[in-house]
Amino acid sequence: MQDLITAMNAGEGRYAVYDFELEGKVPTMVFILWVPSSLDVKVRMIYAASKSALKAKLVGVKHEVEANDLEEIAEEELFKKVR
Repeated sequence: MQDLITAMNAGEGRYAVYDFELEGKVPTMVFILWVPSSLDVKVRMIYAASKSALKAKLVGVKHEVEANDLEEIAEEELFKKVR
Protein backbone atom coordinates (compact mmCIF):
# COMPACT_ATOMS: atom_id res chain seq x y z
CA MET A 1 0.00 0.00 0.00
CA GLN A 2 2.83 2.40 0.80
CA ASP A 3 4.28 2.00 -2.73
CA LEU A 4 0.92 3.02 -4.18
CA ILE A 5 0.72 6.14 -2.02
CA THR A 6 4.31 7.07 -2.86
CA ALA A 7 3.57 6.79 -6.60
CA MET A 8 0.47 8.92 -6.24
CA ASN A 9 2.38 11.59 -4.35
CA ALA A 10 4.50 12.41 -7.43
CA GLY A 11 2.19 15.26 -8.47
CA GLU A 12 1.13 13.62 -11.74
CA GLY A 13 -2.08 11.91 -12.77
CA ARG A 14 -2.13 8.12 -12.68
CA TYR A 15 -4.27 5.08 -13.20
CA ALA A 16 -3.74 2.19 -10.82
CA VAL A 17 -5.18 -1.24 -10.20
CA TYR A 18 -4.76 -2.38 -6.63
CA ASP A 19 -5.49 -5.88 -5.35
CA PHE A 20 -7.12 -5.03 -2.04
CA GLU A 21 -7.22 -7.82 0.53
CA LEU A 22 -9.95 -7.73 3.12
CA GLU A 23 -9.36 -9.86 6.18
CA GLY A 24 -11.11 -13.19 5.81
CA LYS A 25 -12.46 -12.41 2.33
CA VAL A 26 -11.42 -12.98 -1.26
CA PRO A 27 -9.12 -10.19 -2.54
CA THR A 28 -10.87 -7.60 -4.71
CA MET A 29 -9.37 -5.47 -7.46
CA VAL A 30 -9.84 -1.71 -7.25
CA PHE A 31 -9.35 0.65 -10.20
CA ILE A 32 -8.00 4.01 -9.04
CA LEU A 33 -8.03 7.21 -11.05
CA TRP A 34 -5.61 9.63 -9.40
CA VAL A 35 -5.87 13.20 -10.70
CA PRO A 36 -4.53 15.78 -8.24
CA SER A 37 -6.43 19.06 -8.27
CA SER A 38 -3.11 20.83 -8.89
CA LEU A 39 -3.03 19.48 -12.47
CA ASP A 40 -4.08 21.63 -15.38
CA VAL A 41 -7.80 21.35 -16.19
CA LYS A 42 -7.03 20.07 -19.68
CA VAL A 43 -4.88 17.24 -18.29
CA ARG A 44 -7.56 16.30 -15.75
CA MET A 45 -10.13 16.14 -18.55
CA ILE A 46 -7.91 13.83 -20.61
CA TYR A 47 -7.56 11.42 -17.69
CA ALA A 48 -11.29 11.45 -17.01
CA ALA A 49 -12.20 11.01 -20.68
CA SER A 50 -9.88 8.04 -21.22
CA LYS A 51 -10.78 6.28 -17.97
CA SER A 52 -13.75 4.35 -19.39
CA ALA A 53 -11.80 2.93 -22.33
CA LEU A 54 -9.00 1.73 -20.06
CA LYS A 55 -11.34 0.30 -17.44
CA ALA A 56 -13.27 -1.61 -20.11
CA LYS A 57 -10.08 -3.53 -20.95
CA LEU A 58 -9.48 -4.59 -17.34
CA VAL A 59 -10.95 -7.91 -16.27
CA GLY A 60 -11.91 -8.55 -12.66
CA VAL A 61 -12.08 -4.96 -11.40
CA LYS A 62 -14.92 -4.79 -8.89
CA HIS A 63 -14.59 -1.26 -7.54
CA GLU A 64 -13.58 2.18 -8.77
CA VAL A 65 -12.13 5.10 -6.84
CA GLU A 66 -11.57 8.60 -8.20
CA ALA A 67 -9.22 10.56 -5.99
CA ASN A 68 -7.53 13.93 -6.03
CA ASP A 69 -5.93 13.98 -2.59
CA LEU A 70 -4.02 11.35 -0.63
CA GLU A 71 -6.69 11.05 2.05
CA GLU A 72 -9.04 9.53 -0.54
CA ILE A 73 -6.68 6.61 -1.18
CA ALA A 74 -5.68 5.97 2.40
CA GLU A 75 -6.14 2.32 3.34
CA GLU A 76 -9.04 3.14 5.67
CA GLU A 77 -10.88 5.02 2.91
CA LEU A 78 -10.37 2.22 0.39
CA PHE A 79 -11.63 -0.25 2.97
CA LYS A 80 -14.86 1.75 3.36
CA LYS A 81 -15.43 1.73 -0.39
CA VAL A 82 -14.79 -1.96 -1.06
CA ARG A 83 -16.39 -3.79 1.85
